[in-house]
Amino acid sequence: MSDLVIGIDLGTTNSCVAVFMNGRMKILEDNSGVRIVPSFIFFNADGGVFIGEHAKSKATDAPMNGIYEMKRLVGRKYDDSVLQKSLKYFPFDVSADSSNNLIVSFKQKGVSITKTSQQLYTTLLKELKNYTKKKLGEAVNKVVITVLAYFNVTQREVTLAAAKDAGFTALKLLNEPTAAALAYYHDHDIQETHRSLVYDLGGGTFDVAILEKRSDGIDVICVAGDTQLGGHDLDNCILEYVCQQLRNKYGYDASRKPDDKRRLRNKCEKAKKKLSISNEACITINGMVPNVQVKISLTRKEFEKMAYKFFQRTTEILDKCLKDSGFRKISIQEVILCGGSTRIPKIQELLSDYFDGKQLNKFANPDECVAEGAALQAAMLSTSTRQHIGQLKMVDVVPLSIGFDNHCRKMIFIIKRGSKLPASASHTYVNVEANQTAMECRIYEGERLDARKNRHLGSISINNITPAPPRQVEVVYNYLEY
Repeated sequence: MSDLVIGIDLGTTNSCVAVFMNGRMKILEDNSGVRIVPSFIFFNADGGVFIGEHAKSKATDAPMNGIYEMKRLVGRKYDDSVLQKSLKYFPFDVSADSSNNLIVSFKQKGVSITKTSQQLYTTLLKELKNYTKKKLGEAVNKVVITVLAYFNVTQREVTLAAAKDAGFTALKLLNEPTAAALAYYHDHDIQETHRSLVYDLGGGTFDVAILEKRSDGIDVICVAGDTQLGGHDLDNCILEYVCQQLRNKYGYDASRKPDDKRRLRNKCEKAKKKLSISNEACITINGMVPNVQVKISLTRKEFEKMAYKFFQRTTEILDKCLKDSGFRKISIQEVILCGGSTRIPKIQELLSDYFDGKQLNKFANPDECVAEGAALQAAMLSTSTRQHIGQLKMVDVVPLSIGFDNHCRKMIFIIKRGSKLPASASHTYVNVEANQTAMECRIYEGERLDARKNRHLGSISINNITPAPPRQVEVVYNYLEY
């Protein structure tokens, strides 16, 4: 087995694999020579499995078997209100099992198959592992995988479990903005203390992080984000516009037909990309309306108007991150853009205006920089002589607060978001009843004062207690890096 360690950006829209060795960064292409691989899985009716561009093209004819945006599904319960908003756009079937866990269903060889989000992640990672072996000529089982800075504990644990099932040993889960900053600082030799903000808007998710670069390392000061905000939401804006045009002008409702929605979605995504370099895009539709070639034009101004609420949402998250950090805009020396959706001109305009005209720092390939950062971290953790690299100490933060509920369901915050990792804290409380023989402490993650509205992580049970009057109990919480 190889002693190399690779980096994987496991994205909502696309995934990318990189390795740093012999002093050089290399993006590993898939079997078709593609550097950025769509995070798309297609389960063929005869039992075959495909990923990437090939899977995406096959799903045009069988959209129920084409699964994408797995990052939006991972670690969520079916009744999650945020998830429910996304379900209407998926052509594939998403339902709940007996424990309210999310499952995806499709048919192969005439038999109904179900997959959990973890199993889908595993399938994607296995394929990435297979083509990595072909590209490097050796099997690699050690990896650094990037995750959203705002991923919760459950989502991180599912990612680790999927990596293990795919045959990987994940040495670290690296937050995406931290990875982008690492790649940026590697390309720009900044020695003095330097404060940066990373704005990471990808296909399905958004992260913002404030970091401080020192001579010997990087400290993450604060993170914020939205796991349901990205380029796909902008695609959906255009999709809704096109479906409305088809209804109004031709009396045709494409939203009820999975095949049509899949085809239209691809066209809407291409239109969005074109509007980043052109003032107008034309969506041509054949075969839906009988004997009519439909042409729907969309200007950049029209697109910006329909998508403005999503653009505005990113600035609200910026406000939150700056407020939590205690910094003013003027103290941010550098704004770093990553993620494919940062190519949108209006995004860049709004962000520049937000920072009073500050010049934005862009990667030549914003889709690859996170994978490059993961590869640099992988090299730092590697024992291979081929991956020698200078070390940087990186200190990350807790993305979401951890605590427990008191007997009135009020959230008692123990480890607050923004705490440096690893974090440890304790809390002493008094059990309510005399002569108790058992106690239970329910652990939650989130920022709501009503504990029931936060994410329940699990419970600590203490049994066989000697009956006695109410007494004090100390609970110690440790939050370790993944």
